[in-house]
Amino acid sequence: MMIQHRNLALDILKFFAVILITNSHFDNQYVYAKGLATGGAIGDALFFFISGYSLFLGRMGRFDNWYKRRIRRIYPSVFALAIVTSMLHLTGYDMIHVILYGGDWFVSCIMLYYIVLYFIRRHFVEHLNWCYAAVAVILLIWYVAFYNHDNYIYIYKDTYIKWLFFFFFMLQGAQMGWREHNGAAVEITNAKRIAALLITNIFLFYGIQLFCRHFWHYDWLMITTLIPLGYICLNFYRLCSLERFKHYFETTKVGWAMGAIGGLCLEVYLTQPFVRTTAINNLFPLNLIIIFVGILLAAYIVRAFGRFFQQTFSSEDGYQWKEILKVK
Repeated sequence: MMIQHRNLALDILKFFAVILITNSHFDNQYVYAKGLATGGAIGDALFFFISGYSLFLGRMGRFDNWYKRRIRRIYPSVFALAIVTSMLHLTGYDMIHVILYGGDWFVSCIMLYYIVLYFIRRHFVEHLNWCYAAVAVILLIWYVAFYNHDNYIYIYKDTYIKWLFFFFFMLQGAQMGWREHNGAAVEITNAKRIAALLITNIFLFYGIQLFCRHFWHYDWLMITTLIPLGYICLNFYRLCSLERFKHYFETTKVGWAMGAIGGLCLEVYLTQPFVRTTAINNLFPLNLIIIFVGILLAAYIVRAFGRFFQQTFSSEDGYQWKEILKVK
């Protein structure tokens, strides 16, 4: 049996994923600075990286039992969201729609990724480079097939092509987790060098996008942003793996708060569309803080209700209220 040791770097990474994903959806809340509502692609990539890392360390077993554990992790919160939004009339969609599409594209996408990752770990764990190559070939074929100047594809928006390329980052996390499980150390030189590499790749990631938008004849180069995005994930993880940051995370109240927010990552993803509002835009920039706190509160309620829902149907034992209501 595999023994999992808690990796604090992943907990820290979750916090940054929450912040980036939430910020990217504040288009209508950044009243005078809409360009600051960004970072969603990086946050998504980080979340998939974390998910892939964790998946390659857990126990395997038969596929149906393995997949059931993934459903038990994701869907109690999705069901809770559907019930809460229906009770409070927070959405124009019915409960079935929320269950199927709650969390927008993300839930459906990650449930498909789980299936592929299971078979990769079962049969190709020693050949992950071939898996990267296969995904790259399929992605390039798909990208070329749908690309033309009149129907320009912005790959990080509402397009199915991102359902394929985000798999790279889940595979990247899986490979990192598998390597570390087998004794490979995280490659860390020093904080300044890692931070410099991270910042450089962030500039490259956004620089290529700006170039493609201004020089539309070269907009096909947008696909190359996946390269710096991969290095962003890698160096973000390395930075969070530094002992000084992990010590700070473990021993301070700020670190505790970061852990609590990161622990709500899935629920924040699910609940934010129902909490965001333009009704208090006159308070800008205070509206951003108020809405973010509201999202965290809604996420906590959904997670607690999800745990209640799960315990109701998982056994005949009494409720474990401390487990249901715990913050972190």
